[in-house]
Amino acid sequence: MTVPPAPAPKRKPWYAQWWAIVLYAVVGVCMIGTIAGALGGDDDGDRDDEILDGLDGALDDMDDAADDLADAAEELDAVEFGDAFEAYTETGIGDGKITLPEGATEGMITASHDGDSNFSINVLDEGNEPTIDLPVNTIGSYSGTTAFGLYDLGDDPASLQITADGDWEVTIASFGDAPYLEVPVEGDGDAVFKYDGGAADWAISHDGDSNFIVTHAPLQGIMGAMPLVNEIGAYEGTVPVTDDVAIVTITADGSWKITTP
Repeated sequence: MTVPPAPAPKRKPWYAQWWAIVLYAVVGVCMIGTIAGALGGDDDGDRDDEILDGLDGALDDMDDAADDLADAAEELDAVEFGDAFEAYTETGIGDGKITLPEGATEGMITASHDGDSNFSINVLDEGNEPTIDLPVNTIGSYSGTTAFGLYDLGDDPASLQITADGDWEVTIASFGDAPYLEVPVEGDGDAVFKYDGGAADWAISHDGDSNFIVTHAPLQGIMGAMPLVNEIGAYEGTVPVTDDVAIVTITADGSWKITTP
C-alpha cells in the first residue's frame, strides 16, 4: 500500500506551546544574569572572555533544553494516542505465534505475506482465546496496516496467531507511531492514522472489489466509534467527521482517496 509521510499535527508545535515559551524566558533571564555578572567584573581585560563564555554556556543549555522538550513532546504524543511501547518486528514462514510487547494492549499491526492461500492474524488473550479483533483475514499476498485493541472489550490482547502458507513479516507498534491524517490523502489497502483535525466533511472514494470500511474511533471510548463508510466494492460519497481526537482505520482491497468536497 502507499501511505503518505506523517504530516504535521494541527495542534501548535511544541516550541509554540506556553511551557516552551516559559522555558525561553527563564533561559533568557539566566543569560542576562550571566552578562550582567560579567560586566560587573573589575578586570576589563577579562570581561569580553567572560561574556562570551557565559553566552556560549547559556546557548548550550538552551539547546539541551530544546532537545529535552522535543523528546518529551514525542513521548506525550505517543501516550495521548494510546499505550506507548517500543515497536517490535518478527518474521516467519507458515503458521506461527507472536507474543505482544509488554504493555501493548492496543496498537497497530503492519504485515506482509507472499503466499497463495489463507493469511490471517488473530489476536489472542493470555488464555489463547480469541479477542474481538481479527486484524487480517485474506487470501494470497498481503501488505497493509491494521489496528487491534481499539474497543477495550473483553480480556487484554497477549499474542497474535498467524495463519499463513508463505513468508510473512509483522511489526507491532503503538498508535503514537501512526502518521497523522491530513486531507487530501490517498493510499492502497489497509491503513491506520491519527486524527485531530476537527470537524470536517470528507469526500471518500474506493475502487476495490471487497470490503471497504473507514472508521473514526474517538479516544474517549467505543460509543463514538462508528464506521463512516461500510460498503463492498467501489464507493464514492461524502461523510461528516466529528470534532474528536481519534484513530482512523481504513480497510480496503483497492486504491482509496479522502479529499475535501
